[in-house]
This record gives sequence, structure tokens and C-alpha cells, in this order.
Amino acid sequence: MGHSPDDRHTIQALIAEVEQLNKLINNNRAQSDSQHDNCRQHRMESSPQTEQMLRYSKRRNLVVFGIAESSACATPEALAAHLQSLLFEDAPSSAAPLVSCAYRLGKWEAAQRKPRAVLVELTTVSAKQGLQSPQSQPHSLG
Repeated sequence: MGHSPDDRHTIQALIAEVEQLNKLINNNRAQSDSQHDNCRQHRMESSPQTEQMLRYSKRRNLVVFGIAESSACATPEALAAHLQSLLFEDAPSSAAPLVSCAYRLGKWEAAQRKPRAVLVELTTVSAKQGLQSPQSQPHSLG
């Protein structure tokens, strides 16, 4: 079965286009690999700085036990508001919140008897220090 000159020309044009696309793919792959290597190198160089920032931000965290699992505290926002009122009950309601976020640790199991612990992130380290100072009264949580 013979091909007409037009068919051969079309086939050659398609082959040339496929070769161009292969070159483009190879160039893009090389650029992507180079960018990936640069990102990996940057991550390795900035790792000590990132670790230091993480350590500093963790200084504001508290882990609280004994907060009952309830539908009133089902969302992180509701849980944060509840903990704000428990931990900082003396703070004026017009003051900026000292609890920036809160969430439960671990997966909830229906057979659990104890409520899950809560990770609380405070807005400042001084808020945490105020809770730990000798003048602060122990709080009844629940």
C-alpha cells in the first residue's frame, strides 16, 4: 500500500513536531530538576533558621488535659474561645484574645473514657508565663 506525497509530507511534519515536543519536554525536565536541586539546597541552608523559628513558636504552646469532649467545642474556633474564657477568666472581654488557636490531639475513639488532650497556642510567651506565675490561681478545667 503506497502513500501519496501529501501523506508522506504530513507524516514528516508530524515526526518533526514530535521531535520538537520531545526537546521541549527534555528542556523543561532539566529546568525542573535544576529548580528542585536549588530548592533542596535552600531548604538545607535555611533549616537551622527554620528550626529556631519553630522552637521559638512552640514556647507559646500549652497542652491542656481534662477538657470534656462536647459538641459546644467541636470546632477549633469554639475550643479556642472556651479555653480563652477558662484560662483567662479575669481578662476583660474587650481585650484581645490570648488564645490564638486550639485543637485536639489524637484521633477520637468511641470507646475512649478520657477526653483527648488539647494543644493551645497562645498569642504571646508572656501570656503563658502569666499562667505559670505563682500569683496565678490553679484553674478548674472542664
